[in-house]
Amino acid sequence: MNHHEKFTTLDDHERRIRIIEPYGDMGQVLSITIPPVEEIVGPEEAAELARISNDEMATLLVKYPQEYIAAIANLPLNDIDASLKEAERTIKELGFKGVQIYTSIQGKPLSSAEFFLCMN
Repeated sequence: MNHHEKFTTLDDHERRIRIIEPYGDMGQVLSITIPPVEEIVGPEEAAELARISNDEMATLLVKYPQEYIAAIANLPLNDIDASLKEAERTIKELGFKGVQIYTSIQGKPLSSAEFFLCMN
């Protein structure tokens, strides 16, 4: 498999499924590749792109239930309120099993105070 062929499986689901067929009952968990949406667009666009990508993964889960056994949500982490809403939507409505969080958000570590919620 050459360099180009390796990366075509990121968006060619029929090809990806053919590759894993010889491995019997193996399934995959879907996630979105890098870069994180908050690194390339502002908060409003990031929220929309996250919704679109999550809806697409949900479609793939329905279309290929044996091959794609779960998905983890893409979140617009430059808008924490939108991220919380999208996490809830994807888990409760779309049946996702978790969320994807990168090690930093726009260059800030996850331990930054602005990412913590006050639960008073």
